[in-house]
Amino acid sequence: IFQTRLLLACSKHAKLLQFVPESYVETVMDSFHAFRRGDPPVDPPFFLYHVGLQDIITFLVLHFNDDRIVNPDVRDVMFQSISVLLQYRDFVVAFEETKPAQETFIESLLACFDSRFWIPVSNILLRLCKGMGFGQKRSFESTSLIFQQLFQDTCKANEELYSAFLNKLFTIMNWTATEFTVAMKEIQDSRSAHSSTELQQQQRKCTIMFELSVNLLRLLEFIVRELPATFLKANSVNTTRLIETVSFILQHTTLGPDSQLFEQIIGSQIQQIPFMEKVTRFSILAPVTGILINLHVAAQNTAQAEAEKRGGGAADPPETNDIVNALIQSKSCKIECYEYLLDFLGYDISTKEDTPSQQKFNHFKEFIQMMQKADSEKDNVVSIDDLDDIPEEFLDPIQFTVMRDPVRLPGSKVVIDRPIIERHLLMDKTDPFSRSELTLDMVEPEDELKQRIDAWIKEKTGE
Repeated sequence: IFQTRLLLACSKHAKLLQFVPESYVETVMDSFHAFRRGDPPVDPPFFLYHVGLQDIITFLVLHFNDDRIVNPDVRDVMFQSISVLLQYRDFVVAFEETKPAQETFIESLLACFDSRFWIPVSNILLRLCKGMGFGQKRSFESTSLIFQQLFQDTCKANEELYSAFLNKLFTIMNWTATEFTVAMKEIQDSRSAHSSTELQQQQRKCTIMFELSVNLLRLLEFIVRELPATFLKANSVNTTRLIETVSFILQHTTLGPDSQLFEQIIGSQIQQIPFMEKVTRFSILAPVTGILINLHVAAQNTAQAEAEKRGGGAADPPETNDIVNALIQSKSCKIECYEYLLDFLGYDISTKEDTPSQQKFNHFKEFIQMMQKADSEKDNVVSIDDLDDIPEEFLDPIQFTVMRDPVRLPGSKVVIDRPIIERHLLMDKTDPFSRSELTLDMVEPEDELKQRIDAWIKEKTGE
């Protein structure tokens, strides 16, 4: 405890902490965990008020993302300590009652979600919402409604941080899901061509990438539940990337040619790959279903509120919503893949003692009915991007689709659709045509052109 307080005192001076030997931090962590695991076990509330757990938590939450701790391995140890403590209810309460944790914990977690620390950050966030996802066993040992609310508040208060976090989350999710499919292909190719040792290594890689993908999907499910407005604007970058993620998973795990490899892997695991039992269809489809349910419920509530506002009173439940329309219009996944979810998950959910998931599944049935109706009517809907007489000035120069929100780039003077340039800027802060420096706040709205495009779309669609 003395050493922890010494570290806290050093940290108050701008440059002093970086000169403290790493062994001091490691000794504090090792000593604390040895004491925590002692016999008899330590009573956390007693430890909090009479020994100094609050000092330990304060040091952890203030400095796990501190650049003055230059060795990433030491920061890994701190992450591991936080993750271990948050497994236990009493320690979760101790974090909730520690003021620095209330003020900085979530913001620091989002800020250090990067190529080095995204796994421990994901694990910590998932502990705080454990048991809240669709099809998950209810467990409130580590769940924290306080930190879930703080997550929501932090993201709303710091949109730039939240946007950067989401961008990294989608990028990493795309990588893990792709690596999982690559690993499945390697297993398929290696069964006859390589040694059993190499095959086992590839199987382990496959299992790891699968579990990482599932964890990130669970994290996305939590975010969609807490901050649905982020994904309800049909043409926004976040909505597009979420639909792409969901579609990729469904295409590779439900029906169609891309799913055959997954079917072969899970179909043979009992006989040939016994330690890959964690690679199951339910594990990966449950969070995808949870994402779709959260989106649908939020979109329905928004549509209902808008209808009541227009009518000045109660309104009938909407027959469709923006999310259903966006999924159908994206054409990225066949309706049969969504119907597969309904058939596959229906029995599992109905036979489990999981009332919340059963209630959510009723929303999913409603969602599928809307999807089926919208799919059956899609041939009667005019697709603006498929028309032959589109004025050239209405077309985005990169995607060659009709622009919905045209903006002019200050460097090249090119007019482009806002969602297209917004997605480009997530990876590259330059004008794609002139390579000059560019940020989103520099683009210039083309209001007059937008009005002409809107009028033309209304004329063509009759809406």
